[in-house]
Amino acid sequence: MNPPVKKRSIWIWIISLYFFIPSLIGLISYSLFLVGVFQPVLWQQFVFEKFTILLYVSIFLLLFANLFGGIALFFLRKISIYFFFIALILFLVVQVLYSHTIGWEFALTYRLTFTKLITVVILIAVCWYSCRLAKNRILT
Repeated sequence: MNPPVKKRSIWIWIISLYFFIPSLIGLISYSLFLVGVFQPVLWQQFVFEKFTILLYVSIFLLLFANLFGGIALFFLRKISIYFFFIALILFLVVQVLYSHTIGWEFALTYRLTFTKLITVVILIAVCWYSCRLAKNRILT
């Protein structure tokens, strides 16, 4: 007899796509921007000119962690837990670096702060859900 096939829940599909698609687009966009294919508009140029190499590297690592976390979760791999925890930590690091780079008064506006808070909540929920899937032996 064949072993039972694990069926992906709708939440696994949603989370995987939520992290995979924007991360892939982000990686492509940042790469094209860095090689000069895209020219930023004036306000973006003002912000990007202040970015440090540490901030760029942190953003790329965050995008890779999200991308690989989404892929690993889709394939029901336990390593997705580590990618999502790394993404949570990197997200917080990027926010501190970004805020320090462009100025705390701009970075801590209500709209930006609310968006960052929602992102942290989503990342924590995904970390918790991934751990629960591993505990229930859905992730291998």
